[in-house]
Amino acid sequence: VCGPSRTSFLSGKDINYTQVYDNNNYLSQFRENFSEILGNETVITLPEYLKDTGKYYTLGINKIFHDPFNKDYDTSTVDICEKSLSWSKAINFSDHNWLRDSLSAYNVGLPHMPYGAIPNSLESELKDYRAVDTAIKYLNKIINNELDLCEDNFFLALGFDLPHLDIYVPEKYFPQYYNKDYYSSSFTTPYNNPSYAFPYNGIVMPPQPETRWGDYNMLGEIAQAISAGQFDIENEIVSFADSLPTLPDFTQASGESESLEMLYESERANAMIAYIAGIQFIDAQVGRLLDYINSKPEIKENTIIIIVGDNGFSFGEKRHWLKRSLWEPDVRIPFIIYDPSRSGNKICNQVVSLLDIYPTVCEMTGLPYPEFPDGSLYLDGKSVMPILNQPDVNLEHPVLISFEAEDNKEGSCFPQMAVRSSKYKLIRYTSDGGNPLDECIVDSVKHEEELYDIGINRERDPNEWNNLAQDSDYLLIKEFLSQWLPDSVMYLKKAYNVTIEEQFIPCLLQFTDTLNLTATIFDTIGTQIDLPEGFTLQWHCSYNDIILEGNDILFPISTISAERFENNNYIMFTAVLTDVEGNIIYGIDNKYFYINPFSEPEVDFTVTILNDSLISIDNVSLSGTYSEIWWTMGDGAILTTEYPEVYTYAIPGFYTVTCNMRYGNSDDCIIQQSYAISTNAENLSNEEGIVIFPNPAGSNIHVFSENIDSVTDVSIYSSTGMLVCKPDFSNSNNWYITLDISFLPSGVYVLTINHQEFKETGIFVVAHQY
Repeated sequence: VCGPSRTSFLSGKDINYTQVYDNNNYLSQFRENFSEILGNETVITLPEYLKDTGKYYTLGINKIFHDPFNKDYDTSTVDICEKSLSWSKAINFSDHNWLRDSLSAYNVGLPHMPYGAIPNSLESELKDYRAVDTAIKYLNKIINNELDLCEDNFFLALGFDLPHLDIYVPEKYFPQYYNKDYYSSSFTTPYNNPSYAFPYNGIVMPPQPETRWGDYNMLGEIAQAISAGQFDIENEIVSFADSLPTLPDFTQASGESESLEMLYESERANAMIAYIAGIQFIDAQVGRLLDYINSKPEIKENTIIIIVGDNGFSFGEKRHWLKRSLWEPDVRIPFIIYDPSRSGNKICNQVVSLLDIYPTVCEMTGLPYPEFPDGSLYLDGKSVMPILNQPDVNLEHPVLISFEAEDNKEGSCFPQMAVRSSKYKLIRYTSDGGNPLDECIVDSVKHEEELYDIGINRERDPNEWNNLAQDSDYLLIKEFLSQWLPDSVMYLKKAYNVTIEEQFIPCLLQFTDTLNLTATIFDTIGTQIDLPEGFTLQWHCSYNDIILEGNDILFPISTISAERFENNNYIMFTAVLTDVEGNIIYGIDNKYFYINPFSEPEVDFTVTILNDSLISIDNVSLSGTYSEIWWTMGDGAILTTEYPEVYTYAIPGFYTVTCNMRYGNSDDCIIQQSYAISTNAENLSNEEGIVIFPNPAGSNIHVFSENIDSVTDVSIYSSTGMLVCKPDFSNSNNWYITLDISFLPSGVYVLTINHQEFKETGIFVVAHQY
């Protein structure tokens, strides 16, 4: 949540030090949150340190600290070079009074999620737009030497309010699917309906388990109370539906129950669309600023740019909306760094914290880390410079996440905490011990835990649907993560990275096979090392109590017994790097090894063509064990459901419907079953475009058109509109062209065929597993 987040990363101190756990206990004057009584009297903000130690001119515009109008700005002197506190100059303003008073007239949202589309003509009057104007104005002054910087350096912090509630955004930023008139004869649901429809006919909503909120229903009492959060938006959606004089006529619905659910989902989708509109508006404002910077080489080539958010946002996952939870949607944020001294367009999946901004800026600007008065290091974060230098560096820096619920709500008496490592997340809740409306009762406190194996690339449980806190195979992982809680042995410390190595083994291991258990160890700066002196590497097997020690160990599968082999489809090993006494776990990894060839998956299905664009996938039979299933529909759509049932194509054509089942010990272990269909391709006309078959494809595509004989040019563009190539189209007949696309990287492409008087376009997907 914003107040604690900003207080923490701008001070460089973890919330255990700042003691600002929720917005209600944030004192509006920033430095009042730090005192000798609280034991945190030393505070050195990032802009303050840059100003006083780095001799930077620091300029803050709008919301940087939680309360923008109590902005940690020294008004006791007019001498810019003698200012104390955080800023050389601080500028804050709200929306104009006349605008603020009129915005609520556009509100069509929910009681605690107000939003609305405002006239486009008001865009330049919004405070976030004016904030960019102000930033550009001061950058111009710097370029023209019209601003006394004291020294040559400057630090600009620009704070945006949107997409923070309330969301009033110019209409042009709302995605096309926005639809608030439920009684319109032309009403269409604003969400993608069905959820796997392609091309999309609405906003794609956050994934839900097979039963909506099935994961929420499995949560404990504390977690469910926190899910309701500051405001229960789901109850507000139901109340909105109840307030309507009549139920809208949803022609697709089969009855009142389905109509109600469509109404609920439409209201959810419209709220999500409004939030997206807020993001797109802010994207445009950032774009305006970057356009200016890009036009001024003297700034662009000498300025580091960091773009971050202060918290995430939920849209009904686990029945939770807004923020104030420890689940992924609320804690994941944008974090982008532009450094003119290094190449860009790199994406890194390392887990980092907003606390890491402060030490990173110090390192990038050549400043020493700040210190406490006694000479000890002040900062709690870790520089991400190793990641900037090597995005695939093997680091393990577990991050502590903390918050308290607002007053008088469950979870408001004690900090609620989570530890997120590169693969796992542990959540630990503490109840109020009684009625939070009355008092906190320490002696009656209860705890709950959640543990998720999310995956290093979010490939295992990205939606946190599978709580493993009570799974005995994960006890060591829970123990490892709990060491980073406050008052624990590894609080704010770095870990070692332990990675169990991949092996060239069969998709499914036989009883007579032998595993080679090998792990790679990286130290706290990401350097590969041998087993350190004073440490031991232990291997724990999920099916027996044997603990193996060392590296490069041979493990016969027959060790687990024939009965367990026949009745199970995997063995899990956990590699643990610990001190020889076994007191501290410095690094950990787990890996599933899949066994028993009799568990190999199988699939069968049929396809019925209902009309020129609609098909039905029938008689789906799935068996065996698989880790992932998806359907490719031949037009670029990928469905991640087990039973897709019906599907609508945008245009008639030749398609291949393929069911893919990934299983076993390698990403290459995939069972596929395909069914080729033709939905009346001979009736295509120019207005309907071209047909590309197969789609997706890995080597060649056939491009069908009624006008092949008049083709003058063929072009392939990337999904961003950049020309990729102009392929040879001499390999053609009277109906189609065959093109070699084997050299193209996997991705989505646009194909354009130019004729003498018109052109045709189509979209195809390159996926080399085909």
